[in-house]
Amino acid sequence: MPQKLPLVKSGLKMLVDQLGENDMVSIVVYAGTSGLVLPTTSGERKQVISQAIDNLQAGGSTNGGAGIQLAYQQAANNFIRGGVNRVILVTDGDFNVGITSQGELTRLIEDRAKSGVFLSVLGFGMGNLKDSTMERLADMGNGHYAYIDTLNEAIRRTLGAPAVSEKLLASGTTPAPSSPQELSILLKRDTQKWGRLIRMKNITPN
Repeated sequence: MPQKLPLVKSGLKMLVDQLGENDMVSIVVYAGTSGLVLPTTSGERKQVISQAIDNLQAGGSTNGGAGIQLAYQQAANNFIRGGVNRVILVTDGDFNVGITSQGELTRLIEDRAKSGVFLSVLGFGMGNLKDSTMERLADMGNGHYAYIDTLNEAIRRTLGAPAVSEKLLASGTTPAPSSPQELSILLKRDTQKWGRLIRMKNITPN
């Protein structure tokens, strides 16, 4: 995933910006061997979380099964009753070391979903991405799957996440993610609208 890592980091930092004092985050990696790179950390400590994201590197084979197991262990150890307890798997879809059977992964994820820890999957792959596997894992984890190939798509997915959109609405902000084409149309329409008004009122800059 080296080519996509900058996009992954940008997308994760967008999520970090939405975290608050009641949120807790851990980060697990699974390149070659699985490991905990960020112990459970309060959402208020945005700089600490962002630094851990900046330090992420891609390389080696993918021990996806062990990584998912460790992530679920972190979520279970810090389970918040009445809260949203979720593992977010960021992957190119290549689980080539450890638990590689789709059946084994599915059983693991189904069991954890029954305990109240759900799974969402974000695919950032190139030629390696296995969409059917990722979608099935997300379905079994009572979550959703999304393929992200541009920063704009990362923004759209971030704003569309229920936890993020609810916080924005509570602050009086209505998220309206759009494509570059839609933004271009909006800017053109507003330029024409305000241009007519400026000409009608003979407004000139000081």
